[in-house]
Amino acid sequence: MGDYQRQRYQTALRQIGASAIGGSAAAPTFARHFVSAVLALYAGIPTQERSALIRATVHLSALSLAAVEEAIAKSTDVEARPDIQGIPATAVSLCGDVNYAVLDQLLTHQLEFLSDLFAMMRLARMECSIERIQSRRSLENEIEPPIALYPGAGEIMCTQLDDTRGIQFTVERYPCTAEVLDPRVVRIPAGKCNNRHKHAHETLFYLISGTGKVLVGEIWVQVGPGDAVFCPRWAIHQTHNTGTDELVLLAITDYYLTNQIYVGKYEKI
Repeated sequence: MGDYQRQRYQTALRQIGASAIGGSAAAPTFARHFVSAVLALYAGIPTQERSALIRATVHLSALSLAAVEEAIAKSTDVEARPDIQGIPATAVSLCGDVNYAVLDQLLTHQLEFLSDLFAMMRLARMECSIERIQSRRSLENEIEPPIALYPGAGEIMCTQLDDTRGIQFTVERYPCTAEVLDPRVVRIPAGKCNNRHKHAHETLFYLISGTGKVLVGEIWVQVGPGDAVFCPRWAIHQTHNTGTDELVLLAITDYYLTNQIYVGKYEKI
């Protein structure tokens, strides 16, 4: 691996929060399969064609890798995928006289390798949590003993005010260390609402006080004290205070778990 390729590899690792694969660890099975499949393809063509095929493979691989890096950097949508189809036809024509049937197989193997590598790096981010769960040991923390949580006990993590759209709310995070759950208290003044949004984590809303309605997807649900509403991942949702008193809502999310798994810019609130 050259210096330029190594730098791009390290940049991609930092963007998705993964550790480098290497050192004394044995290569994963999918990597060994990739090398074997590529060598078998090269061995099956005449020697005089190999140089042109190698140049074409390196050239198109760089373009596909750039598309993967761009998708990681943007990650603007859960459905985003590397735009391999966006590789211009002129790039293929620059490859010269090559065996395109073999070239297609080589690129297919490479894209499969990148997909498997991406899946492996995502799983590596969860390794520590998986080990703690599997260990069956308590994660009680003497520095942070159990406490009775109540509105006002935490820190304000978000405040928004937009009179033109009737938006006004605060989000308070409860002071507890967790690996999965991230409980917050949402406060919305009378007649106001929070912003309509979606995110990767799922949420259970529990109304502490006030009256209002909660939008999940395309359905509004009327809520009063003691009511709960579940919001799935990536569902559009919003809360509107329809009463005369402040609406106080407990939102229990699985943010800490989802944040480990999700790759890209994370919309936290």
